[in-house]
Amino acid sequence: MSGWIKIHRRIKENWLYPKKRIFTKLEAWIDLLIMVNHKSQKKVINNEVIEIKRGERDLSYRYLAKKWKWSHTKIKRYFTLLQKDNMIRLKKRTGQNLVSVCNYERYQDGHFEKRTRSEQGAHKVRTRSERIKEREEGKERKEEEDLRLDIKAIWDKTKNRFGLVDDQYHYYRHCLVEMEQRWGDRTNEIVDRFLKDKESEIRDLRYLCERGIDKYAGVQPEELEKEKEITFVCPEGHKDRRVSKSKNLYAVCRKCYNRLVPIDKVALEKSIGGLA
Repeated sequence: MSGWIKIHRRIKENWLYPKKRIFTKLEAWIDLLIMVNHKSQKKVINNEVIEIKRGERDLSYRYLAKKWKWSHTKIKRYFTLLQKDNMIRLKKRTGQNLVSVCNYERYQDGHFEKRTRSEQGAHKVRTRSERIKEREEGKERKEEEDLRLDIKAIWDKTKNRFGLVDDQYHYYRHCLVEMEQRWGDRTNEIVDRFLKDKESEIRDLRYLCERGIDKYAGVQPEELEKEKEITFVCPEGHKDRRVSKSKNLYAVCRKCYNRLVPIDKVALEKSIGGLA
């Protein structure tokens, strides 16, 4: 359910409106909306003429504490909460607080009601070409929404592989979109092949989307399963097990950064002696 309603200030006379009990946060908010000015007026404060605009009200903690049955501390915390949510703006003065309700004009001057009537009138005089254009735009929006769902699904599958979190999605989204546009319906299949390759040296999602994914486009899933785990050794004697289809793979030791050689290519003693 959406839309908006008007509330008359005479609601304060209703028996449901709190008078002798403590206000709730919602009741305090409605009370603020009722108390602020519905039109601008001037007021003398500390021998100075101040204009209190529409949607504003000069209020003291003492007045609100008596009316709402709240402590000064609770009122301060409440105003801080409303400011954080951009519901009000607060300008402090000695003994007074100028409270401004955000978007007061937008909701109280009938803007939404006028716009709705205007849209209803325009709907009656739409031409055939306008209706066709609207259908096409609606179709494009639907396709774009479907694309966003696909992109989000790919993100959910790959983010953990690269140690990413959901807050970074907006940063990488355009890369995922480009990859989806290049590979179309095959994207999910290709990404799944990449995720099967647990020993892939690709460690950056941007690189995967731009170039790294290409090599998996022509690889059959069964080929990844056939890859064997090979033990390598470096001159320092560090051993490392990696998955590769080729024993001639150029690899570097993760500890000393020397070149690794498959341990079964040459006897261990000769491998270490010939790599120094």
